[in-house]
Amino acid sequence: DRTGRVVVVGVQQTPTDEEAWALRQEASGAFTQRLLFGANSPKPDRPRLAMSRDGGFGLAIINPAQQVYATRLTSDLVALDDAGVLISPTVSVDPFVVSDESGGFLVVYTDAYDVFVRRVDGLTASAETRVLTGEWDVGSVIEVPGGAAVVASSRATSAVVTLYLTVDGGVVNASSQTVVSGGSFANGAGLAVGPDTLTWVFGRYDPDAGAATTRSVIES
Repeated sequence: DRTGRVVVVGVQQTPTDEEAWALRQEASGAFTQRLLFGANSPKPDRPRLAMSRDGGFGLAIINPAQQVYATRLTSDLVALDDAGVLISPTVSVDPFVVSDESGGFLVVYTDAYDVFVRRVDGLTASAETRVLTGEWDVGSVIEVPGGAAVVASSRATSAVVTLYLTVDGGVVNASSQTVVSGGSFANGAGLAVGPDTLTWVFGRYDPDAGAATTRSVIES
């Protein structure tokens, strides 16, 4: 979280259903548990959360039936919206959530082909904006100064691109940078931010071997 504590989000099986929980390790070494989505919520697939840049509040999401539900969080990870609120009724596959610099959150997902983003302010979600067209898999979405960076790999061309998302007056803008222009199949692309570098990590597929045989790292 914003104070350096480790937070892990996962799904816990109950006798009749599933719940999404957050587990935080305190500075003392003790653990604090917070229920994010209870058994009365939709099936809590792929839970994720993000905290605002100032740490004052957060947003947690789940992905039941390829839709996105959300609940607001306090700074102490207390969920405020019982069972969650639907914020993306369209087909939304494997969503990610990060905070922006304007007090909102960016929810990024695919429909199994194109990449979309919605901005969430409180529990009000914008209409979805298509930011990539084709056959894309999103590998990671991280905060960067000024907005967020999305790393996606193309199943059609084997390209790896990074989208830089910024918010201006509540409107999401996107620009793209091609990291790899093709070649053998690339998947699982990720991005890490260092003090003065960006590092991309992705797999390379060797058709003759029938499996991913190398991992490529690019620094810029």
